[in-house]
Formats: sequence, C-alpha cells, structure tokens
Amino acid sequence: MSKNEIVNEKSIRTMYHRDCALLGVFVIGMWSILIPVMLTVLHLAPNGTVKAIVICVAMISGAALSWGMLAVFFHIRRNRDAIYREDLENLAVLKGQKK
Repeated sequence: MSKNEIVNEKSIRTMYHRDCALLGVFVIGMWSILIPVMLTVLHLAPNGTVKAIVICVAMISGAALSWGMLAVFFHIRRNRDAIYREDLENLAVLKGQKK
C-alpha cells in the first residue's frame, strides 16, 4: 500500500473531525469542572469582595482556556491538509518499518 493510498481526503477529514470532537470534549470538561469548583469556593468565601474575585478569576480562566481551544480549532481548520497529511505519511512510514 503506497503513501498516496493511505493519505486521501477522507482520512484527513476523519482525523480533523476526531480532533474537533476532542476539542469540544476538552472545553465541556473544563467548564464542567470549573463551574462546580467555583460554586464550592463561593460557599466558602467570607464576604462579597472575595466572592467577586473568585468569580472574576474563574471567568477569566475559563475564557482564556476556551479562547485557546478556539485558536487550536482555527489553526487545524486552516492548516488541516498540511497537518494531517504529514501525520498520515509518518504513520505509513512507521507501519512500513514494522513489517
């Protein structure tokens, strides 16, 4: 099986969709951990100032992490052919070496 047979648009699209789904899982996982932790800390906060600081830090952290994931999504969408073609070619080389 040659590299051209392994590296095609369908395999690139499959890897891209898997990575996008994984990014979505990471974002959902991050928020599903961040929100309960923030709510627990808010119950422990002694006054309104501390509560405001906790909310600000949580929202800034969540926004920064979400923005980072969004940046990764745009990067792989813009460069998916180059990124995944190289991955698939290297995978083909590794499979060829194992035989």
